[in-house]
Amino acid sequence: MRTAAREASTSKLFRVVMAAVLAVSMCIPATALQAQRAFAASDSLSQVTWEEAKPQIEQYMGVPYVWGGRSTDGWDCSGFVSFVMHDIYGTDWPGGTWGDSGTGSIYNYCADYQVFSGDSAEDYNSAFDNGTVKPGDIIIFLNSQVVTVHAAIAGEDATVYHAWHEGFGTGNCRFDYMWGINGGHGKVYSSFVVYRGLTEGGYVTMDKSSADVKVTGGNAQYSLAGAVFGVYRDGAQVATITTDGDGHGSTSDKLPNGSYTVREIEAPAGYALDGRTFPVTVSGSDAGAEMAERPVTVTLTVAKFDDGTGRREAQGDATLDGAVYEASYAYDGGTKTVTGTTSNGTVTFEGIPLGDVTVRELEAPEGYLPDAEKHTLTVSAGMAGHDPVFYYEPADEFAETVFRGGITVGKADSEEYDHRDGDYANYAQGDATFAGAEFAVVNRSEGSIWYDANKDGKHQDSEDFAPGAEVLRMTTSYDAALDAYVAKTGERALPYGTYGVVETKSPEGYTERGKVDVTCEIREDGQVVELTRDSGIENEVIRGGVQVEKDDWELGKSEAIGGAGHSALDAQGHLGTSLEGIEFTVTNASRHGVMLDGEYVGKGEVAATIYTSWNEELGAYTAQTGPDALPYGTYTIMETATNDSYMLTDGKARTFEVRTDGETVTFDKSGADLTWRDRVVRNDVHLQKKGADDSHKFAYVPFLITNVTTGEAHVAVTDRNGALNTSAGWNSHIRDANANDSLIGKETITASDVDESCGVWFGLAEDGSVSEPDDRFGALPYGEYTIEELRCESNEGYGLWSDSFNVSRDSTTTKFDVDLGTVDDQPGPRIGTTATDAADGDHEAYAGKVEIVDTVAYRNLEPGREYTVTGTLMDKATGESVKDGGKEVTANATFTAKDANGTVDVTFSFDASALAGHDVVAFETLTHEGREVAVHAEIEDEGQTVSIVPKPEIGTTAVDADDLDHEAGADSKVEIRDVVAYKGLTPGKAYTLTGSLMDKETGEPVQSGSKDVTSTVTFTPEKADGSAAVTFSFDGRALAGHDVVAFESLKSGGAEIASHMDIEDGGQTVKLVKPEEPQKPEEPSIGTMATDADDGDHEAVADAEVTIVDEVAYKGLTPGEEYTVTGTLMDKETGKAVQSGGKDVTATASFVPDKASGSVSLSFTFDGSALKGHDIVAFETVSKDGAEVAVHADIDDAGQTVSLVEEPATPSSPTPKGSLPKTGDAVPWIPLACLAAAAACGIAILVLMRRKGNWIDEDDGDIIEE
Repeated sequence: MRTAAREASTSKLFRVVMAAVLAVSMCIPATALQAQRAFAASDSLSQVTWEEAKPQIEQYMGVPYVWGGRSTDGWDCSGFVSFVMHDIYGTDWPGGTWGDSGTGSIYNYCADYQVFSGDSAEDYNSAFDNGTVKPGDIIIFLNSQVVTVHAAIAGEDATVYHAWHEGFGTGNCRFDYMWGINGGHGKVYSSFVVYRGLTEGGYVTMDKSSADVKVTGGNAQYSLAGAVFGVYRDGAQVATITTDGDGHGSTSDKLPNGSYTVREIEAPAGYALDGRTFPVTVSGSDAGAEMAERPVTVTLTVAKFDDGTGRREAQGDATLDGAVYEASYAYDGGTKTVTGTTSNGTVTFEGIPLGDVTVRELEAPEGYLPDAEKHTLTVSAGMAGHDPVFYYEPADEFAETVFRGGITVGKADSEEYDHRDGDYANYAQGDATFAGAEFAVVNRSEGSIWYDANKDGKHQDSEDFAPGAEVLRMTTSYDAALDAYVAKTGERALPYGTYGVVETKSPEGYTERGKVDVTCEIREDGQVVELTRDSGIENEVIRGGVQVEKDDWELGKSEAIGGAGHSALDAQGHLGTSLEGIEFTVTNASRHGVMLDGEYVGKGEVAATIYTSWNEELGAYTAQTGPDALPYGTYTIMETATNDSYMLTDGKARTFEVRTDGETVTFDKSGADLTWRDRVVRNDVHLQKKGADDSHKFAYVPFLITNVTTGEAHVAVTDRNGALNTSAGWNSHIRDANANDSLIGKETITASDVDESCGVWFGLAEDGSVSEPDDRFGALPYGEYTIEELRCESNEGYGLWSDSFNVSRDSTTTKFDVDLGTVDDQPGPRIGTTATDAADGDHEAYAGKVEIVDTVAYRNLEPGREYTVTGTLMDKATGESVKDGGKEVTANATFTAKDANGTVDVTFSFDASALAGHDVVAFETLTHEGREVAVHAEIEDEGQTVSIVPKPEIGTTAVDADDLDHEAGADSKVEIRDVVAYKGLTPGKAYTLTGSLMDKETGEPVQSGSKDVTSTVTFTPEKADGSAAVTFSFDGRALAGHDVVAFESLKSGGAEIASHMDIEDGGQTVKLVKPEEPQKPEEPSIGTMATDADDGDHEAVADAEVTIVDEVAYKGLTPGEEYTVTGTLMDKETGKAVQSGGKDVTATASFVPDKASGSVSLSFTFDGSALKGHDIVAFETVSKDGAEVAVHADIDDAGQTVSLVEEPATPSSPTPKGSLPKTGDAVPWIPLACLAAAAACGIAILVLMRRKGNWIDEDDGDIIEE
């Protein structure tokens, strides 16, 4: 054992060794624990606990003993203890001396921590057992000289850890063992001192308080006592803390140093269990935590329910939402009051302290009565538990009483008429009634409703009625107080809601149609909804109709005798019999009045008037109302007027009932058919047959009498005195009725063939049936008749007579029959014809496809007979028939003569291209049943003649109307003049020339203002060849750069006879150019164009009367001023003025221009017969107030020149005329072509300005300025 002096001498070495040990210890796996210094160390050398130090100490067991050693490679006892104190306990022991008590000695360092001293093993064991000595304490062993001889660390179970001498090393052994070998190892122990080496830990405390003293203050339901906390280390509970009434608590024992968590495991009364954990660290002293604990509060839910159903659902349209509640409770030493409004049937109040709370309703929800009760509720801590919020919803506490009311339904007629017997709600129509109507009350509310069906006041599930469900039924009866028929629910039968009142059974006499479904609302408690009068249930009355049948009395069925096609007129318009138009009157015989077409018809008044007509569906004559005309009731009907062809035979009234909606009644109350039978109007006819020459009586002459409408025909004959009579008084209808019909069709009738005593009877009905002869009535039913004399032996050589007559009055109402008087001979048939061109109705047709209409006038034909007229065309020049394709040109027409005199048309269609210059004549023949009865064939008859002439031709030249060239300014008003030359027209006949402008670029018509640009002129030529002008005026601004081409069509009588439509024809073309900028006023100038007045060209026949027209175009004149143009004709050959009758040929015209530019025409007429072969030139001068202002006198100007030529020879036979050349061709007779040639030569004297606005005079073709 080292002495104190030796230790002092080796302190430097110790420090070096310890430094080395420290360096090595940093490299070994188990590093020393660092002291935790959360609290000041006051009870031990180190704040490390035994649990922490023990494993560190034990890992060095077995280190060899090396005297003076200070490292883990080997140490002695003091080196081991010094290592533990420094490296494991973490003290700041510097490794001072062990043998004295100086400031650097172990004794001085540990003096404050001595806990025990003893001098025997028993002392140590006792101290260890009683806890005075604890594991980890430092033990210093002393010899009898009180010199340190050994050092050790106290272990568990009274053992020690120490480094012994060689052979023992570092290890662990019991204290008494080590003490028992005292001296055996060179160490003699006399005593020992124990110093506290390690800490024992401390207490863990908890202080809790209320987190909301406003809630808990003064409230006995809250207490801080009894909170239990668990203390946990490494997830395991190691201790428990329970709080007192002040909220304070502590562990019952100290806990070792270290980190702990504290968590509440049981909350005190009135407080929520706090799930938080609180970390605490024990570092040799007590460790505490504080917490403010949340008091349990109540979230109170006021849940409303319907007190009738007991359910938390509102009835009908009521709602449990919107109720306003007030809650009052103790808070912060006083009382707090809050309000809330229910939603989804509840209102929630949050943050209410435990204890009492008073709830009352301030406002009731819609549809419910207010709840006047104050509801006091108590929530104790025991009820609440320890969740932060106690959700409290008291059951069956907050009941609501729903509003209840009823419905009264009135019954009324949907027509709401003004009833003479009373109000429409009191009296039904006709035989109907309002009593006994049934109604279903249907829930149309948002929710279900409870209807107390058994009236016991107790809710049953079967008494719940969902939306759309039928709630109850009720029936109408008379209510004297309301003076109406009503049905009622109870006054408080139905909760607040919406209800449909639906009629399920209509009352007698009414349909289910009308206002039979009414929706109403109950919105007040005790309200009774009255659905009466105009707001009540209104039904449409049952309506039906009536139909009667009209029969013929003789036939006993619905067919008219003497009728055809079930109409009063047959297909040809002949008047016959009919059961149409017979009047029936319907009268109201019901208990009450009825409404018809918006009018009230009282009892006994006329309800309807109907008329018979043919009913195709039923095959009968019927009269009927509409199927919904008559309301439910009782009616009478009778025939009140007939038509002209039938007698009113049955005037009896019948009674019928309307009982089924939409049904047309056809029988009366007794079940008999509603059928009336009338007798047809009948009468007779008579005549006397005599010869026209000697008035002798013709005996036994048969006459065919025909009903024009039905075609029924019978033969009546004259007796031996020439008298004919159809009456039963003359010859019985029954005796051999119509036996003389055998004569019909017989070629030769002799006197022996005739039976003068046979009766005549007409009874043919529309369906082909025949009535039986009856001598009480006339033989002939109402209608039109023809009577024809038949050829017989007695009238041979005489014309056959025919006539027509009408039967319109009945023999029972008049003593007169039809008297045809005395019948004389009549002349035979004859015809005459007039043939015309179908195109225009005249006697000329153009060669080509031709239609000729020959109107054949006939006389003395027998009406009703069929005839055929056959025509043949004849060539007047050859006398032969005209042929087309090798076949004769014929036509025919078959007709039935309505009258003796009339006309019929026969149309011939053929190709007359090869017949130009020929006349064709129509020959006609009239036949009857193949027998020729008349002919008209006169080759010289001009009326039958049509001349075939060559087809006309036209050519056109279009120019700007201002300056007569082929360009025009594309400005707002363009005028184009198209001069149309024609050949082959008929002088004196009117023609129509129609022109249209085409856009050459598009090929479409030019439009102005969305309409095609067209122009039409009608003219009557004086000669076959000539010209006419058409002027077009339009807005050309959009057409700059376009070429417009004039198309022309010539018509006669509406038919086109010639046209010129060539889009490529330059002569028909005018180019529209962009208008030039305005220029200064130009000097007056003129230009002229002279043409033959006959045909508009530059050649004229040198005959005794030549007319030349010179058109003078002017520029630069002053509009509104009067000017005079004077022209003189010059002979180009002599250079002198042309003379006629010894005088110069001149012409003068005065004019007032509307514009600066325009034109005016002069006409020269003279004898040109001596000027054959001469060229005539027109010189023109324009003057104003006698002063010359412009002159055009150019002897070489072709435009001013007309050549006089010899008249061409007339061909001996007609030859086709040459076709017109195209416009623009250089042919002399086209005047505008000459104008173009003259313009090409450059008429320098004209300064042309394109100004528009000119028109063509339709009378003479002259240009007229606007």
